[in-house]
Amino acid sequence: MDDYQLCVDEYTNGCCMYLAAALHHYYGLPLGMLVNPSTPLDFILHAWVTTPDGKCFDIQGKKTLEEMIKQFGSRCETKVCQPTTIEELADVCGVKLDANNHNVLEALEVANRYLRAELDLCEKEGQRKNWLKELAKAMDELTLDDIAGVAGKLVQDKPKKEKNQWQS
Repeated sequence: MDDYQLCVDEYTNGCCMYLAAALHHYYGLPLGMLVNPSTPLDFILHAWVTTPDGKCFDIQGKKTLEEMIKQFGSRCETKVCQPTTIEELADVCGVKLDANNHNVLEALEVANRYLRAELDLCEKEGQRKNWLKELAKAMDELTLDDIAGVAGKLVQDKPKKEKNQWQS
């Protein structure tokens, strides 16, 4: 088994919460988790982060929510908690998930080693999405007077076209 496959095995069988916490802390991606609610305390089946395009992201890359449920919750009753908080995830898992936690830092190193290209893309998508949100907000704040003023200025500033010899 190669190193990547060992990491996949580790982060899909008991350590997913550390990777999800690392990606949440360091990339600002929202958390999601799948739990089995039929146990006395919700039992975590899997944790991930959500990418700007709405996909679930774990050690195996992007998946749909349906794919996550099929892979990790097909044998029992499941409940999706998306979005969730780092506190809720830590509580369900019974572990500390602080940004400086050794296991979280180790998971971040794994993510940077094996998922760097996908993380860069998520970061760019997130920046673009934030830029579009800011633009939409600014557009919402414009008044008709603002728009009329800009339109009037554009008309005034338009260079006058000189007649060429072929025009009458």
